[in-house]
Amino acid sequence: MILPWSASLADKWDAYCDQHDQAWFWHRSGWMTYCDARQTPTLNLSFAMISGEKIVGICPIILEDCSLTYQAGPCPRPICEDRSVQIEMMSHLKSIFDSYFVEDYTFRGNGNIINLPSKNISWKTRIIDLQPLSEIEIVRRWRNVRKSYKSLINNTNRSYRIEKSINPRDVYILHALHREQAGHETRPQASWDLMAAWVHTGHAYLCLCWNSAGICEGAVYVYSYKGHEYYGHAATNKDNINHALIWESLRTSDAQTFELGWQGHAENIKEQDIEFFRRGFGGIDHPLTVSRITV
Repeated sequence: MILPWSASLADKWDAYCDQHDQAWFWHRSGWMTYCDARQTPTLNLSFAMISGEKIVGICPIILEDCSLTYQAGPCPRPICEDRSVQIEMMSHLKSIFDSYFVEDYTFRGNGNIINLPSKNISWKTRIIDLQPLSEIEIVRRWRNVRKSYKSLINNTNRSYRIEKSINPRDVYILHALHREQAGHETRPQASWDLMAAWVHTGHAYLCLCWNSAGICEGAVYVYSYKGHEYYGHAATNKDNINHALIWESLRTSDAQTFELGWQGHAENIKEQDIEFFRRGFGGIDHPLTVSRITV
């Protein structure tokens, strides 16, 4: 049986993600709610496949204009228990295309999940493979940092106090920095509240940079799930302190991998600079398989 998304499904939905080996944080209900909490009109058309009282498949999708996407990026791929469940889920997905006049569907993964032509629009993402945390492992991680970044990190550590935080209230320090940096509010308060909740549940943490007067000059926010971490958000008041914040995340991480973000997807010079910055901490580019179905 197909059940459209509702808040009453959240606990079962997240439990399913937690036990499914192909699910990551982006599949969970909180991230879906985060992507739906925008200023522009969206419609959450996600659904679950239920057998008895148990979820056996999920399909996270949000309608933005005429596209099924996640904040203009790819949706997490549908996941399910077996081929028969997949067939029923994809049949329902096709009905959504027709009912809501969907023009395209962009998602992570290969396009063979549904019997419609798809286009491979893949790019890459930068990932650092980490060994168990130890003194020698910290030395190895430092060795892979770009040489020009090392002096910036050392200078920041001499002038500021860098600390890791699992205090949900510190998300609102990041919020204030983000608002000051942008000069205006960039997204609804609900999205920041969700980020604070994820710190509370152990799905994220922050690193903060404090000056001698006790004022926070910068912060980064890192997602953490199933032994993998993802550099998500940053805001700073001072130039060249973000390097030390990311290094603190890497230096103290006990994850298996640390993902710094997309590569080869930049659409302007600013985004190219961001991609260059991400490459400065080591790691290699891994394929990020993305498909688009045009209806």
